[in-house]
Amino acid sequence: MSLFSICSFAVASVILVILVKQLKNEIAMPISVFVTVSLSIVCVSLIEPISDYINEISDSTDYGPYVKVMMKSFGIALVSSGSADICRDCGENAVASKVELVGKCAIMLTSLPLIRSLLTLAEDIMYA
Repeated sequence: MSLFSICSFAVASVILVILVKQLKNEIAMPISVFVTVSLSIVCVSLIEPISDYINEISDSTDYGPYVKVMMKSFGIALVSSGSADICRDCGENAVASKVELVGKCAIMLTSLPLIRSLLTLAEDIMYA
């Protein structure tokens, strides 16, 4: 799927949501959520070959654990950002900010083994 067709779908969907919102406001939100989920699925399908390539490289080098942390963090960021955007679209800014906070905490939790190994490496360099 080309970038032009994805962007055309997004713009046409936004126009549809705006028109539907004027006629029947309660139908606009499910359409918006459907479009968001559809674009997220397209995004995942575009990211999959990149992920496969990065995993292939990480398997052939010693950086496997670091790449896994990076990929998990990227996934957490995408999911929390998308969820927060949906919450903002529904007018729930407080919930959106908490979703983003949970995403940041989850990324920090995922990164703890990486931080530990970096601190161990720094300690080894200092006392070597």
